[in-house]
Amino acid sequence: MKKQEAIENITQTFVRQIKTTWQIFFLIPVFLYLLSMLHSFLIQPPLRISDITILKNIDLLSFFIALILALWIFRLKRKYLSARYSHRVTEDALQTRSEISLEDILQQIFSTLTEKMRLVWALGGLLILDGVIFYWVTYSSRNMHLYFIIGVFSLFLNYPRRELFADIPLFVMDARKRIREEGE
Repeated sequence: MKKQEAIENITQTFVRQIKTTWQIFFLIPVFLYLLSMLHSFLIQPPLRISDITILKNIDLLSFFIALILALWIFRLKRKYLSARYSHRVTEDALQTRSEISLEDILQQIFSTLTEKMRLVWALGGLLILDGVIFYWVTYSSRNMHLYFIIGVFSLFLNYPRRELFADIPLFVMDARKRIREEGE
């Protein structure tokens, strides 16, 4: 029972820390967006995107950057934030050091998942920042709102819910048991 409590404590601590990290990745771009939105409502911008041809090219560049970021987020989410990836990380950790403790394996897996999740969140934040930067270059808020919606949607989709990590200790115990049986 004590071992189960230790595993539960590690998982709880990890989820709490990762949620705090997510909040930072969420709040910074949202704050910058809100400042830009406030500026667009209070001050009549001097430039309009339809007036200047160069700004249309900046609009296309901004759209291209947003599209690449969205596709990259989708690819990373499918690759790293799945049960299959958690199984693979578990197997790799146990293959390299089979005598490693359960708590150490969980810490290693959670740190690997944290890196991957931070990358996905950073890309979602960059998507919002793409719209904010576009606004400050062109004073056209149209794309800023669109990129904000897409970026926030991505960040909410990748929110670190406890259910995402609840099965990882079971993966570790099953993999450890199977590797020990194969070694005998």
